[in-house]
Amino acid sequence: MRVFAWKLETQKDAQHVNHSSPLLTAITPMTATPRKLSKKALPEESFDDEPHLRKFVYDDLVTFSWLQCLVSACAYIWLLSNFLRTGMVARNFDGYRALEPDMYTNLGPYAYSINRFFRWSEINVTSDSESALWNYKYDTTSVGMRAFAKFFNVSAFPASVLYQASSGPDDFLDTSTVYFMLNSLIDNIRSLVIPLDFNGNRSPSVTTPLNQFQPRRRALKAQYQYSDRIHHYLAPQIFSTNAWRTCQALHYSSELLALVAAQQEEHTHDGAIVDICSETSYGGLRPYFCEELWTRFSRSCRHGKTKCLAVDRVSMHLVKRLEKLQFSYPNATVDLTVIETSRDFDVFHGGVVFVGKQSSDIVTLFRAQTCTLAGNCTVQVIDEYRYEMEAFTTDMLAWYPIVVALRGAAQTYYWIRLVMLYAGCYCAVAARSRSESPPMPLLTRIRKAFVVFFKVPSQVVIYGSTFPLMSYLLAHIIDAPIVYELTAQKFDSLNGFLHLNFMDLVTISSIQMRNVWVLAGVAHVVVRIATRRAWSPAHGVWSVPQFSIGLVSSLTIISQFRYKSLRRTPVVSIQPYETASRLHPTLGMLQNVNNAGKATLGGVFMDVKAVACSVAALLAAVGILALFLRFVYPTRTIRLIVWRSHSYTPLSAGILWPTSALAVSWSNDLFKFNRSAETASSLIEPLALSLNANKIIPVKAMRRRSVRASHQQSLSFIEIQSLENRPRLAESITYLMNITMLTDPIVFLCWRWYSSKTFLRYYQSKKTKRVYLVPVVDTLHRTELNWSSFTCIRTMAADMLPWSEIITCG
Repeated sequence: MRVFAWKLETQKDAQHVNHSSPLLTAITPMTATPRKLSKKALPEESFDDEPHLRKFVYDDLVTFSWLQCLVSACAYIWLLSNFLRTGMVARNFDGYRALEPDMYTNLGPYAYSINRFFRWSEINVTSDSESALWNYKYDTTSVGMRAFAKFFNVSAFPASVLYQASSGPDDFLDTSTVYFMLNSLIDNIRSLVIPLDFNGNRSPSVTTPLNQFQPRRRALKAQYQYSDRIHHYLAPQIFSTNAWRTCQALHYSSELLALVAAQQEEHTHDGAIVDICSETSYGGLRPYFCEELWTRFSRSCRHGKTKCLAVDRVSMHLVKRLEKLQFSYPNATVDLTVIETSRDFDVFHGGVVFVGKQSSDIVTLFRAQTCTLAGNCTVQVIDEYRYEMEAFTTDMLAWYPIVVALRGAAQTYYWIRLVMLYAGCYCAVAARSRSESPPMPLLTRIRKAFVVFFKVPSQVVIYGSTFPLMSYLLAHIIDAPIVYELTAQKFDSLNGFLHLNFMDLVTISSIQMRNVWVLAGVAHVVVRIATRRAWSPAHGVWSVPQFSIGLVSSLTIISQFRYKSLRRTPVVSIQPYETASRLHPTLGMLQNVNNAGKATLGGVFMDVKAVACSVAALLAAVGILALFLRFVYPTRTIRLIVWRSHSYTPLSAGILWPTSALAVSWSNDLFKFNRSAETASSLIEPLALSLNANKIIPVKAMRRRSVRASHQQSLSFIEIQSLENRPRLAESITYLMNITMLTDPIVFLCWRWYSSKTFLRYYQSKKTKRVYLVPVVDTLHRTELNWSSFTCIRTMAADMLPWSEIITCG
């Protein structure tokens, strides 16, 4: 749209143009030789009534803002340092111990004492430390205990532990309460009493072993709710947080332990107690954990963890603790209760990378009691000790080259993008300098180029390029499940205590904000669909306001945060079943290999959930703010632009550069308060002109819908009868838009190498002698414009024009 005041070489040529049919001139074949114009005959440029002041003016009426400059600089630094903050891909699993190929431990394994309880009399019970409610109500290692307590209906378990009464994660239980609770649980597991079912019959799913030299055994499946992150409470009906655990309780009586020890002494003469994972002892009945690799701490512990490595094998560690207790209480009989649970394998969906997760824990209860000849026993000590582990499996290493290539290409593209944007600004300033006398000094040109550079909205640059956006989006879709799982592990802790430093929070926030590419991708698709059929640049583009994508994404950061007060692990249901055979661990492995297990929606599904809730929270906050501002400033008109904004669109949109480049609004940021009438209307006034191959045509006034009237007072859907009616600010914004969009590397290459079939025309106004450079577009169903005001000068291919010319198109 830049103005050229070109005169024809001779008056004869001018008369020929004025008296010939403009329509015939316009439909001259593209292959026809254009009129030759003498550059020496070009007069000074004119713009309205200021003939010598509008040469190569690309941005003069666009206001420079130091605040926008600062925000843009921060945004570009954040963008270009993305790989430094978050890395290219999650591939370094050196910090994890590999149990198997592609299977790593992320929590533990841990072996730790919970407490020891001493009973001195009927009412006097003491312990080594206070009894935290967390260990028996909120910790996942307590799920098995509560499941069996619910199954046996153990009345000693308080209502607060079974989620039947309110309590907090930082509360404590009375020492005697915990003692009687554990003692009652042991007695119920040891006893032969089988609970009644709903019909009043003994459950056939729980059987007493016929061999008295085997441990007592109970097994069941427990369904429980697991919630401790903010996102667990977002749409829980859709994104279920329920999980299943396979629970087994084994009670080794003092008689059984003594018998096994006697048999061992008879054969070895050393008096040692036999490993509970022995193939020949205990009637051949072994716990499930005997087959699991993680119970071999020498294999599953991370390097350098001396206390962990000292455990060696869980089965032998149990034996040593049992021997120690027997040595401390030589006149007492000691029994052992083992409650082991294993969470069913979870498969995380929402991405391409396979991610599975499982966890296991073991609760051991050692009990020393003195018994009389009559069989009355008094418990002296209950020692509680636990083991736990969590592991995940993934095939991320197989996808590593692809994800690195995608993110590396996107990051490199953005570096080139910003360099080319500045180069385009500098070339525009240099073209202006050549038209001045004297020309600008080099440092002045560099400074003015930076001024033009920072007048461009940073959000349009960041989210306007399709290639890096799609590269980041594809990489995110591929590795989102494992990335979010690794992020969630930052909040995993022992006994609920968190250990996060500042850099961890920065990394977590940066990774969580990768969903900006999902939001931007959706915006691109919406704009492309909206501008495909019956669309003209005169209609403008409805896009999202600047910073709205970043704000919505930043609100999702807290969705991954974990708070102790949010933890809930209530047992929802229990299903008793016949104890599985020793084939159970093998079936579990087959389940992992065959991609079976419970499906959990993670990855991109988590993005959708978090973004939806963030948008709802943002709209609610904006609604409250609008009511507040209306109350505080009743006489002022304040418009809050939240979810969509109208962008002024030059005629070059959709021809020289894609309309999706305006997926983020050029005109409005998230909140737009009362601007001056000239600035507001000029910024977003639609350009009501369109061209087709044969004629210049206007677009009639569009009807203002009631839904737009409330926040679009500055939009002027008016019928423009002449190109001269365009506001000056619209001219400057058009040039600045073309500089921004055409410096996109791919768009630039398409213009220079593949736009030979894209034709542009120079139309001259007979009144002002201004020449407008506009694209040749095929449009239908338009009305005629008075052709007596314009003359088609020449037709050019887009790739034949220099930079100073092409940026004036539109």
